[in-house]
Amino acid sequence: MYDGGLTSSPSNTASATTQSNTSTLTVSTQLITGDTLTGMYTELRNSTGQIAASSFSPATFVLKNGAQYTVGMGNFVTYIFDHWADTGSTTNPRPVSISSDTQLTAIYRDIGLVLSPSRGPAGTTVSVTGANNAYSPSTAVTLRWDGTALATITSNSTGGFSATFQVPSTATAGSHKVQATDGTHTHAALFIVGPNGPTTPQPPTSLTATTISSSQINLSWTAPSDNGGSAITGYKIERSQDNRTTWSIISSNTASTSTTYSDTGLSPSTAYAYRVSAINSVGTSVPSNIASATTQNAPVSVPQPPTNLTASAVSSSQINLSWTAPSNNGSSPLTGYKIERSQDNRTTWSIISSNTASTSTTYSDTGLSPSTAYAYRVSAINSVGTSVPSNIASATTQNAATLLSPTGLTASAVSSSQISLNWNAPSNSGSLVTGYMIERSSDGGITWSTKSNTGTSSTIYLDSGLSPSTTYTYRVSAMYGAEASPPSNTASATTQSSTYKLTVSTQLSTGDTLTGMYTELRNSTGQIAASSFSPATFVLKNGAQYTVGMGNFVTYIFDHWADTGSTTNPRPVSISSDTQLTAIYRDIGLVLSPSRGPAGTTVSVTGANNAYSPSTAVTLRWDGTALATITSNSTGGFSATFQVPSTATAGSHKVQATDGTHTHAALFIVGSSSAIALSNTSGNAGDLVKVTGTNFLPYSRITLYFDNTSLSGIRVGQGGGFAPNSNPASIETDSSGNFVADIQIFDRPTGSYNVKATDQSDSDTKSFTIAPGALLFNPTSGHAGTAVNFRASGFAASSVIAITLDGVPVVTSPASITSDLVGEFQGSFTVPTTSTIGLHQVQISDSGGNKYSNSFNVTSSSTPMFNVKTLVSGLSSPVGMAFIPDNGPGKDGSGNFMVIEQNGTVIVVKNNGGTFVTQAVPFVKIPNVQVYADAGLLGIAFDPNWVNTKLVYFYSTLNVAGVVKNEVFRYHATTDSSGNIIADTSVGQQIIVDKIPADVDHDGGHMKFDSQGNLYISTGDNYGYTASQDLTSLAGKLLKITPLASPNSNGLLYSIPSTNPFATNPNSSIRKEIYSYGIRNTFNFDIDSQTGKIYFDHVGQSAWESIVDTTNPVNLGWSNYEGPTVGNPQNVTNYKEPLYWYPHQGLEPTTGFAKDLEAITGGVFYHGSAYPSNLQGAYFFGDYGAGYIAALLSTDKNPPQADPVTGVPKGQVQTIMSGLTLAPTDMQVWNGEIYYVNLTGSISVLNYS
Repeated sequence: MYDGGLTSSPSNTASATTQSNTSTLTVSTQLITGDTLTGMYTELRNSTGQIAASSFSPATFVLKNGAQYTVGMGNFVTYIFDHWADTGSTTNPRPVSISSDTQLTAIYRDIGLVLSPSRGPAGTTVSVTGANNAYSPSTAVTLRWDGTALATITSNSTGGFSATFQVPSTATAGSHKVQATDGTHTHAALFIVGPNGPTTPQPPTSLTATTISSSQINLSWTAPSDNGGSAITGYKIERSQDNRTTWSIISSNTASTSTTYSDTGLSPSTAYAYRVSAINSVGTSVPSNIASATTQNAPVSVPQPPTNLTASAVSSSQINLSWTAPSNNGSSPLTGYKIERSQDNRTTWSIISSNTASTSTTYSDTGLSPSTAYAYRVSAINSVGTSVPSNIASATTQNAATLLSPTGLTASAVSSSQISLNWNAPSNSGSLVTGYMIERSSDGGITWSTKSNTGTSSTIYLDSGLSPSTTYTYRVSAMYGAEASPPSNTASATTQSSTYKLTVSTQLSTGDTLTGMYTELRNSTGQIAASSFSPATFVLKNGAQYTVGMGNFVTYIFDHWADTGSTTNPRPVSISSDTQLTAIYRDIGLVLSPSRGPAGTTVSVTGANNAYSPSTAVTLRWDGTALATITSNSTGGFSATFQVPSTATAGSHKVQATDGTHTHAALFIVGSSSAIALSNTSGNAGDLVKVTGTNFLPYSRITLYFDNTSLSGIRVGQGGGFAPNSNPASIETDSSGNFVADIQIFDRPTGSYNVKATDQSDSDTKSFTIAPGALLFNPTSGHAGTAVNFRASGFAASSVIAITLDGVPVVTSPASITSDLVGEFQGSFTVPTTSTIGLHQVQISDSGGNKYSNSFNVTSSSTPMFNVKTLVSGLSSPVGMAFIPDNGPGKDGSGNFMVIEQNGTVIVVKNNGGTFVTQAVPFVKIPNVQVYADAGLLGIAFDPNWVNTKLVYFYSTLNVAGVVKNEVFRYHATTDSSGNIIADTSVGQQIIVDKIPADVDHDGGHMKFDSQGNLYISTGDNYGYTASQDLTSLAGKLLKITPLASPNSNGLLYSIPSTNPFATNPNSSIRKEIYSYGIRNTFNFDIDSQTGKIYFDHVGQSAWESIVDTTNPVNLGWSNYEGPTVGNPQNVTNYKEPLYWYPHQGLEPTTGFAKDLEAITGGVFYHGSAYPSNLQGAYFFGDYGAGYIAALLSTDKNPPQADPVTGVPKGQVQTIMSGLTLAPTDMQVWNGEIYYVNLTGSISVLNYS
């Protein structure tokens, strides 16, 4: 060690051998009877599902260490795969990833001989069946029990047989082999003598305990030889520390068939004993044998010195110190720190604290002289001794200040237990004020108690834990270091009551009073808090979250809430004063169709069965005037028609039906009939169409249909499947019965299709005509011989497609193209090498004469074109990359970068003079990574100050002790003796943000630092539809935090930036890390290094992929909206329309692995000189399903244009590259070019040459 001129003696030496890059996997096979079996087909596939190798058992394969594979076993004749010997699992194929030579055994059963039952007590009668063709036809077959002949049977003409035998009365408990042989063919099965039905399993065997370190022991055992007739579902692990006298359960059920376990967090030099029991559906076995091990000793020494000591003057009499704890505590816990101070330019030192007796890494030195320089150093203390001192830090106290008071203090009650204070800082505050002292009085200012010294410059304070309905008085003093100013003015407030009344009444849509409807109040956990019948009165806790639900009864059906018009039932409610709600019901005892129209309209009227007396005269009235008399049928219902009186005035009119005992009513609105209008009535698949509805029922839910397919929003629980849902997800009319929504046109063959809107009694239909089109046709210019990619739709179904250039057929891929059942297809064609420079006409047509035309401009062979070059291959499901900023913040580094693989491996790629070479060892293999569809290791970001900190941050889905979560953590990098960049194991993993919700999909994970050192983190909605708008959850958000070198007073390694929108929100449940919300999922976003703009890739569900400007905090609208809206129809708070969007229909791949897959991926701002000048400042993005890269042009040079349908300004885009396979999944810029990740296992660069 070298530090400040002091050199220690050398440490002990240590050696290790690095692992091989590959290991051998051997797969053998065995019959369930224990007999050897060979020659079974064995197949190895890589992470993309391709066959890597195949053989016959015993099979040996060479696997890349840490890579993900699957091993599948084939069946042959009567030999059928049953389970894996090591786990008992029946999964086939099974996933496998190894880092050392590994042996697997697949257990097979022989269905050439089948016993029924296959277990029971001695004396059981057993039916035995020999499979057809398993034996020679018409041949004597001998049946044996453990080798002893039981009977001789003759096989039938197809070589099978059926017979029975009795289990010998002398048979002992356990497994016995039953064999059938004709001399040439032999088949066997097991019979287990024991109780009928499954039993608890036999215990595991061969338990061993192996010491790994001073804190870890690994266990290994063999699965039970008899699972009791029920599959093993897990193991119970017990541990003893008192020589096996008492046992504690360390895992009640591992919920896994794995036969290994790591016990961590143990004490050094301690003996532990273990035993393991097997678990099946019946119960738990007796324990296994006992295995013991003793953890290693933990060598102790004096600690390393603290680092990063800083000194900051906070007043004329106080200097605050901060430092980083030693990276090595000498294997003995720190007990405190020694603080020394010098006033003579570091010549002599005085001890101001010989031992702080605390592990806190901050210290305030008070009582100092103004305008005086002080130097400090700090040493760490453990049980062995005191370290050498840290670096030296100096500061000069401030000049003596005038102690001015805060002004303008105000107090306001925010709940029954909280009062919010606000004040103005003293005019001389600057850096002089180090905090504020809050004083409170509950007797009108006679006596005062000190509530808090805030320690911050914030002029907002929330006082909590107060009593309801109580008046409190406050005053505030400014703290100048250790000195307090005179108090401010006083301010008082009275806390709210702890409870308030909620009254819920009910009314019919006709305006008539309705009582007696069931009303239910539930608390925030979903439990029933109270119930009653309307009008119902409940007492609610002030500010607490509840839901109120209304029940239906007979013909009275809940319709909407009078105060909001919302049809949501139950509805959320939280009150801070006495509140009245009214639920509006409709009476389906009388239904009108239509329910609105002009005078003279013929109306069908239906009386519901059982709503009236059977076979009774029913009088129909219009505003009290009789229209007709009808006789109800035998079930008390009726159907009839009437004409709206020609004298009827515009507006609402009551229609009544009564039999003298039962009366039901409905409203008819005289006016224009219900109607919809489409913004455009013809176009292509994927087009955006605005649907405007007028004169439907007020406050009614609308369902839209395209070609008889519902577009209702599955994301709000209205069904509709995964067709492109309408926008908004839930469409409701306003008080006038009007609505506006937008829809996406489906992939359908050319022709006319209906667009329909309905409420409960009215509907209207309009027609939309689909014409041929191609949303992807790229490139449109290039050299002769260029391949042009296309994705077309709107053609005739199942039709042969022809493509010509200037009327001459061209070569296509595939060679023959036929549209599918919805008239869509994709492929490419080659511009003939003989084509002349200039514009050429391209025509795509089907056999029915439907055509789409475009043009291709042939350029000189010297004209640059975009092309791609693969730099690194052989990766396993790479999802992201980041260049190492090893030349400092804001500068291109050396070109070295890291790649993250979904399985948790972090690969280092080094730039060796323009050749990119994968480092021999990974940076780290992150433990406990949980891989699902969208889950795993998902994000990487380097500290911009890497040159000094060597910190790299990761985002991953983890499974820790059975709990699946997302987590942000960091590693400190170092180099080994070979110059490899690796994680520093002496520091280990440091958790930054823990317990981010996780699921199999939609886990987010992309991260970026801004120029101020703030870290932005994207999270997904976990395939849910509510968390994105829930400010108490971190799911479906863009988070913004400031990472810290050492834990703050809350024990966290991050702080909340003051610019976060909820940073000062008094509600403690709201997560202050949130910057933007309303997010479904994202794979990428970027922060422009030159402008600070933040563009966010918002992955859609089934309709739109979009890019949103999240430079300022916004609500992206999910799950209310997907894609652009017509005027934010649901008035979503802080909603931001997308800057650009593109559809699923008309663009999703029609063939191959990526069929029907589409997601916006990759995202990076471009500043460089390698590409055309019009791309400066552009945001490059891609779609890994559609396989293309595009550029959203700089809005400064290319202003967004108003979308003709929604009016939303839409950015201008240029398609750059197409025809990619599962790429890009991530993009980064280095040295003026864009590098991107291919999910298939490679890294490529986008060239322009």
